[in-house]
Amino acid sequence: PDTLQAWANFDGITYGKGASSMKQLSYFIGADKFKLGVQKYFAKYAESNTTLKDFMGSLSEASDQDLFNWQAKWLQTSGVNTITANFQCEAGKVSKLTLTQESLEEPRVRRPHSLQVAFLNLKGDKYSVNDKFKVRFSSQSHDVDKAVGKDCPDVVYPNYEDHGYVKVELDAKTVSSLRANISKIEDDLLRRMFWNTLADMMVHAQLSFEDFSETLLNEGLKKENDPFILRQMLYSFKGRGVSSPSVLNFYRIKDGGSAEFDKVLKSYEDVVWSRLRKAKAGSEQQKIFFAMVKGFFETKSGLKKIQGLLAGKTKFRGLKIDQDDRWQMVWRLSALDFPNSAKMLEKEKKKDASHQGKLSYLSAKASSPKWETKKEWITKLTAKGQKYSFAEYKAVVRALFPSTQTELRNRYSGEFYDQLLKLNNSKDTHLARTFLGLVPNECASDEKKLEGFIKQNKDLKAPVLKGLRILNQEFERCRKAIEMATAKQKKSS
Repeated sequence: PDTLQAWANFDGITYGKGASSMKQLSYFIGADKFKLGVQKYFAKYAESNTTLKDFMGSLSEASDQDLFNWQAKWLQTSGVNTITANFQCEAGKVSKLTLTQESLEEPRVRRPHSLQVAFLNLKGDKYSVNDKFKVRFSSQSHDVDKAVGKDCPDVVYPNYEDHGYVKVELDAKTVSSLRANISKIEDDLLRRMFWNTLADMMVHAQLSFEDFSETLLNEGLKKENDPFILRQMLYSFKGRGVSSPSVLNFYRIKDGGSAEFDKVLKSYEDVVWSRLRKAKAGSEQQKIFFAMVKGFFETKSGLKKIQGLLAGKTKFRGLKIDQDDRWQMVWRLSALDFPNSAKMLEKEKKKDASHQGKLSYLSAKASSPKWETKKEWITKLTAKGQKYSFAEYKAVVRALFPSTQTELRNRYSGEFYDQLLKLNNSKDTHLARTFLGLVPNECASDEKKLEGFIKQNKDLKAPVLKGLRILNQEFERCRKAIEMATAKQKKSS
């Protein structure tokens, strides 16, 4: 109906799910038939406008299948199915393998899937794929008869080579095997997919974040060399924002400020620092481990390491530290109130008079962990006719309450929602959407206002309402992860 709704509609789901759906469709009908269908489509509708019906019609003709049911369930419903592979063995042979699909969203859609199931066994110091089967099913549960009689696997993966657009919940035996040996998977893509799956299981409280953390540290950061997987590990540990599900965010909420929390931080910092020291000069690995140092070091010894790099007292051959790196390190020191960080900040300001330098300076100033500083900035940002550009406004909001300052963030909760409504009702929707960066962290608070606020304000502008729903979902997942860890702790004690 309007540009705001269009802005809210287009995001990573549009492109990621779109591409994955087409890849699944190609595997579903076969690559040759998919190619033929696309050729027919281009030939028939050259220089014409088309609809989805025209595209699916060409593919249906080429594959001799009615794909409009596929279209309805895949492209006109929301959510994603979770696929689980459960198996039984007798006398070292598979006696049963069953695939199930579930949907958390209402209505619970069962989609037609075409997947490749792989059996892996650990032989010596590496996993080998012993068997793989193409399986096509649309029911909630499906027995894979062709797997019966095969050697009992150590690991089963129901989306081998990533043909399906699904979430995977691994069985207990597979998880146990991977937690001790995932680094022994030689195929980079398969290893990356397993890390993705384990992280996803952590996010959805199917695997405790503490168990995942142990695997991430010992099987991941200590041994992994693939740059893509290492970057993925950084996000799994640190998260992409204060509300995003991650090992560090979960630990901080459950054990923040305790000796256990400090122990976890120190173990990660020690491993990352050791890998940085040993990394090949100028390598991608060196850059990634340096990014980890800037991104999550926060113990006293860790901050001293950052300060040493900033001052030039600590150097690594091949590691080039540019001005953006310097700002990130100053920001980190400022947010954690490191001694003399204010002086370091002013020093960097004199060095960098660029527009980006100004934004970085404002971010670092706003990150100071003092309530008076927060109140001053919030007053400036929400004043009628405030003078900051959108870039400056965004830089300050994003920096104001970092993940290390949850108590300060939640101290602002009493004013947040009233101020959000005022911004939502103004013409500056982009300011209101950005202001969501100050939302109270309800995973770390007994106060639960967000869900009620959403229900009472369904007429919020589309980008704002969507942002709140995403945050609410992340907080719900966070609470489940914390509850799982707490229940596990009580059981063990």
